[in-house]
Amino acid sequence: MRAEIEAIAREAGALALDFFRTRDTLDIEAKGPLDLVSRADRELEAMIASRLRRAFPDDGILGEEGGHAPSRSGRTWVLDPIDGTFNFVRGGPEWGVSIGCHDAAGPLFGAVNLPVAIGGAARRASASSPRRRSTPRSRRSASCWARPGWRCASAARASPA
Repeated sequence: MRAEIEAIAREAGALALDFFRTRDTLDIEAKGPLDLVSRADRELEAMIASRLRRAFPDDGILGEEGGHAPSRSGRTWVLDPIDGTFNFVRGGPEWGVSIGCHDAAGPLFGAVNLPVAIGGAARRASASSPRRRSTPRSRRSASCWARPGWRCASAARASPA
């Protein structure tokens, strides 16, 4: 499971980074006062959901942008394709791709990809510009975790240790 989800998170991060580089061309909609959505959010969620359905066809999916598929396995994947859209559209580095999985016992597995460097590489372009210029990280920035007592039995199934 870990390798499969890391690959999906990396692919989503690469696509998100492409959108980030062209974010000035994206139409942005407000869902709430500081809650934004763009074409990038929707396309990333659709891509992630498609990859998860292929890898785990019996698992449910719950996406922030409205994607939903009921679970037949007892597991549900929770997606935030651009976690931090407000920062994303403003050019800040504080955003990422978040993919989590839970079952009846709670959180099971998750992956976060932060494709833009945070810290010294992220700096203000100038005193008069609110946009930040950020340096992309390596595509290896996907990080995964699993519930204690669980191991990856195969690329398509997690099981108790």
